[in-house]
Amino acid sequence: MAKIFRGALLFAGYETTASSLSCLLLTLLQHPAELAWLQQELDGLPWPPAQAEAVTAYDASRAPRLDAVVKEVMRLTPPVGGFFRRTRKPLALANVLVPADQVVQVSITASHRQGSGNEDLEVFRPQRHLSGTCTATLLPFGGGERVCLGKALAELEIRLLAVGLLKQLTLALEPDQDLTLRVIPSPSPKDGLLVRPHKRATVVGKGAALDAAAPDAAAPDAAAPDSD
Repeated sequence: MAKIFRGALLFAGYETTASSLSCLLLTLLQHPAELAWLQQELDGLPWPPAQAEAVTAYDASRAPRLDAVVKEVMRLTPPVGGFFRRTRKPLALANVLVPADQVVQVSITASHRQGSGNEDLEVFRPQRHLSGTCTATLLPFGGGERVCLGKALAELEIRLLAVGLLKQLTLALEPDQDLTLRVIPSPSPKDGLLVRPHKRATVVGKGAALDAAAPDAAAPDAAAPDSD
């Protein structure tokens, strides 16, 4: 049993982190305006974080745009596509009576795209999480007693990895690659995510750090973590 638990914890933490980071990078590279918007915030954050503040250095209070981007990526491509629950007593769901002792499947992916009739939930727009206009209920790691074991680890790692990568590198998608997402066990490009990295040179301006891409001809192709 102990071996099974350790294996589940390792899989939950690694798989969800690899999936979320791949989807985050892919989505940002496909939406350059939102990437630039996020980069403005990241340029004002330290890297690496102070050892004593590593857990909180990039949380919602210090990096609200990063938090919004992570939430929006996980809304559109949640690392856990759904979960199952067994009813303990009869209940009504959307005016449908479900008897006791029945298995109910909850689709997180579909639920994240359901909100008010006026909200553009099919569109990647992280600003919705800052303005408080998101009407969808977010459960990217499931919920209740059986919430994903890797939730806390994944949430911390995705922020650290995203900040570390985007502050030090400018990334560009390699052309002619299949970016179709496979969804099992977690969403990620089915053939991996190939990007071209360039080092970023930091230029200190008045009260701010202004980063510019510095092409590095010797830089090899880089791939976002693939959970295969």
